[in-house]
Amino acid sequence: MQYIASTVIYAVIQFIAFLLVLVGTPIDVFRGNDPPFFERHFCITLWGGKINCSDTTYLFTSDEIWDDCPGRRDRFRAAQALAVISIFLYGTAFVLGVLLLFCCSIFRWVCLVLNIVGIFTLGTVWAAMVVTYYKDEGESCPNLNSDFIYGNGFYLFLVAWCLDIINIAAEDRVSQGPGLRLAHLLSVLMRHAPTPAPAASTADVAASALEEEAWPRPAWTDACRPPGSASGAASAAGARGMDEQRQGGPLAAWLDTPADDLSSPARM
Repeated sequence: MQYIASTVIYAVIQFIAFLLVLVGTPIDVFRGNDPPFFERHFCITLWGGKINCSDTTYLFTSDEIWDDCPGRRDRFRAAQALAVISIFLYGTAFVLGVLLLFCCSIFRWVCLVLNIVGIFTLGTVWAAMVVTYYKDEGESCPNLNSDFIYGNGFYLFLVAWCLDIINIAAEDRVSQGPGLRLAHLLSVLMRHAPTPAPAASTADVAASALEEEAWPRPAWTDACRPPGSASGAASAAGARGMDEQRQGGPLAAWLDTPADDLSSPARM
C-alpha cells in the first residue's frame, strides 16, 4: 500500500512539473517595468520579444534582440534547447511513473535518472536568466534589473525545478518497493533461521561403531529401545557373551551357588 501511494504521489508531482515547463517555455521570462506602448508591457521570452505578453507573434526574435550581445545570444540559444529537452524529460518521467503503478518496477531507476538530468537541464535555464538579469555585459548589453522584472515563465521554471527535487525524494521511497522489501525480508529470515548440525564424517561414524562393539551396553538398556534397533541387538549380543563366560569359569560357579550353601560352615 505504501508503495502504491508513493508512486501515485510521484506521478502527480511529475505531471504538474511537466505542465509548468510546457507552459513556461513559450511565455515571458522578463517583463518591462514601465509600459511605454499604450499600457502594454514589453515582454522577453526565450524565443524573442513581444509588445504585449499575450500576443502570439514576436516583434523581434531572440537573435535580433541580442544581436550586439553575443554572450547573451548564445545563452538564450542554450536555454531554448535545454527547455525543450526538459519538456521531454519531465513528460517521459511522468509516463513511466504511471506505468510503475501497473508493472515494470525497473522504471523507477529510469525515472530517477530522468529527474536527476532534469535538475541540471532546467536549472541551467533559470540560472541563465538570473545571469542575464543581473550581469552587465558592456555598454550595449546592460543588466535588465533596472528596466525589467522576472516574468511568469521564469517562476514556472523555478517551481517546476523545485518539484523535480521533491520528486527525487519521492522516487527514493518508490525505490523501496516490493522487490527490495522482499529481499530485505528474505535476508532477515536467513539470519534468524536455525543452523543445522554439522554432518558427521565417515571417520567419526566408524569410530563410534568400534566403540559400541568394544563396550557393549548392559542388557537392561534394551528395554528402553524399540525392538529390532541396531543398538538393542548389539546390547543383547554383548549380554549373551557375558552369560557364556559365566558358565565356563569359577566366577560363574560361585554366582550359581545357592545362598544357604554360601552361609554354611563348610563354605566358611
